[in-house]
Amino acid sequence: MQKDNEYKEGKHNLKSICDIKTFDELISNCILSEDEITIIKMYYLEFKDFGFIADSLGYSYSTIKSRHKSAIKKLTKTMK
Repeated sequence: MQKDNEYKEGKHNLKSICDIKTFDELISNCILSEDEITIIKMYYLEFKDFGFIADSLGYSYSTIKSRHKSAIKKLTKTMK
């Protein structure tokens, strides 16, 4: 249950970052794959949904959701 709360908190914190420079600094301080960075940027900065991202990157919807969740967990640790 605590991991779910951390995930939700991480998503909320990312949504509250409106400055692209701050967003890029956060991402540069965390070890993310290129795909994870692309997914995070498309979702939070370009406001694309998982279906659009999946089609754009050539992955399944579930793969995008899984990589998003993994990236959020990594970013949440960086934000603490």
